[in-house]
This record gives sequence, structure tokens and C-alpha cells, in this order.
Amino acid sequence: MQTVDRVIDAASNTFRVRLELPNPNAGIEVLGLADGRWLMVYNPDVPGADWWIVMMYQSMSAALSQFNHANILFPAALDRVLSWVIVTPGMHRVHHHYVQPYTDCNYGNLFAIWDRLFGTYKYLPPQQI
Repeated sequence: MQTVDRVIDAASNTFRVRLELPNPNAGIEVLGLADGRWLMVYNPDVPGADWWIVMMYQSMSAALSQFNHANILFPAALDRVLSWVIVTPGMHRVHHHYVQPYTDCNYGNLFAIWDRLFGTYKYLPPQQI
């Protein structure tokens, strides 16, 4: 049975919607802010996602996020090979370029394959960034 609870907080001008799945511990919360921003929070107990898988993903995400934002410059050949598997600093650095078409690319955090599959991968030599 699915239930929907709505909470409106007039003091902070926000509202919260919680959708519950048949598992009483599972659910997705969507927070809507008055300025139009949205925040979605999910419960890791959603059926099909074991807690250790979520923890492993979050740990890898935190570590690789620090890695791909680091100011490390690999040799070009090594960076090109590694960027087929993981998001390297050289690959992600393109995402922080000041020119618009390049800021809309290389969104990946863990695995580089997703940018290649969805067509958001772009390569720039380090001297052009």
C-alpha cells in the first residue's frame, strides 16, 4: 500500500512530500523550497538496495570526488587510458572550464563510461583549460 504525507511549513516557506512504499521503512522524500529549488532524499532501505552497496558507493564517491577535483596532472597517455574507467582530474577539469559548451560536459564522479554513453564526454588538452 502506498501512502503520501504532505507537510507545509509556513515559517520557512518550504514543503515536504514523503512517498512510502509497501516496506514501511522505504521512501523518497522530495523537499520543495520557495525559490523553486528541489531536493530529493532517498531512504537506502528501498527494496533492492542493500545497505552495504549504498555505503560502498557513497565511500567511493567521496574518495573519487576528492581525487577528481585534485590538482594532479598525469601524463597525457596515462590520463587518456585511465579516463576510460574512472573520472580523472584531467577529464573532470574540462567540466570547470569557463566557456559554456565545456561546462556542460564530463559530469561523472566515479565511472567515466556514463559520460561516454550519454554523449557528455569532451576532451581538451591541459594547456587549453
